[in-house]
Amino acid sequence: MNVIERYRVYCLTRRPASPLMWAHYADHHRGICLEINVRQPDLCAAIQVQYRETYPSFRLDADRDLAPFYTKSSDWQYEDEYRLIAEEKDRAFSDRTLKTRNQFYKLPAGSLISIIIGVHASDETRRMIRSILDRSGKNLSIRQAARAPDRYEILIDPPI
Repeated sequence: MNVIERYRVYCLTRRPASPLMWAHYADHHRGICLEINVRQPDLCAAIQVQYRETYPSFRLDADRDLAPFYTKSSDWQYEDEYRLIAEEKDRAFSDRTLKTRNQFYKLPAGSLISIIIGVHASDETRRMIRSILDRSGKNLSIRQAARAPDRYEILIDPPI
């Protein structure tokens, strides 16, 4: 079994208003950001990424060594990233990881706090988000990202 089939990596940041994060991970400000409650038992297990100049030492034949999942080049340090690692339940090596079923992880109830819509999101994206929330019956807030008028900054309404 290869790594791609076994693991899922969920990347998180404490910087939802970072212009670079929106540009890199939200389709150049056209996507969304999910605000989650990291006090949930599963989600508080996120491990902070280690930013390094060199590759971590690990054994290629040691499928259980998760160090490569938590290490990135120091060039990415501005992300202030945390990661959750999940394994497919019926193939898991470790009790330390979250478990997926059919390659999906179901967030615990109360995990999702809000959906932040990007500055350049289309009207179609906004309608789709609203439709999904209406059908779900969940009472989540939808927040809007906007560019600050006088500086290189993203503002999220209402303020974080």
